[in-house]
Amino acid sequence: NDEISMFEAAADLESVLFKEGSILERQDSALVPPVSHERRVRKVIEEISGLIDTAKDQLSKPYDPKIDPSIDPKPFEMILSREMDELIACIAPQLRIDVVKLKTAATDQAKHILAQLQEKLSKKKNQEAAGVLESWKFLEPLTRLSAFEHLPGPDDFKAELVKHAEMLSTSAMSAVRSSSKDDG
Repeated sequence: NDEISMFEAAADLESVLFKEGSILERQDSALVPPVSHERRVRKVIEEISGLIDTAKDQLSKPYDPKIDPSIDPKPFEMILSREMDELIACIAPQLRIDVVKLKTAATDQAKHILAQLQEKLSKKKNQEAAGVLESWKFLEPLTRLSAFEHLPGPDDFKAELVKHAEMLSTSAMSAVRSSSKDDG
């Protein structure tokens, strides 16, 4: 690549003319070569990687529902958008793996919380189940994103609570019936 751009040639000429005294040095040379395409692409890749890292950090941080806000869905929305997918496919296909891992991590975390709720309810650990429901508030904003349409959402958690309430109702009715028979 022995070709030099017009901007590089003009900058070289300006430098030579300054050295020989034909022109005065300018502080804000208009002939500064523009940023190269490769450099712009690297910068975009760095920005996308930083966005992915921000989202990963949000997923991995400890969450206290009493003081911490829910997860910010904006980085996920940007990363998982159709436009970003097309951009990544064009300039950095290697980042697709990171995007898939991020989406999988969020999905796994939500499924884990739902499984914990099911376990706590089945073992009649209602206080702990309430804590699990509180922890769900952290991921709940992600359920509004189309990329997470299969993420366990509020309806899944509500269904578990309804199922548990029905089981408790059935148990209570059985207890009342057997108590009535014993008294009768």
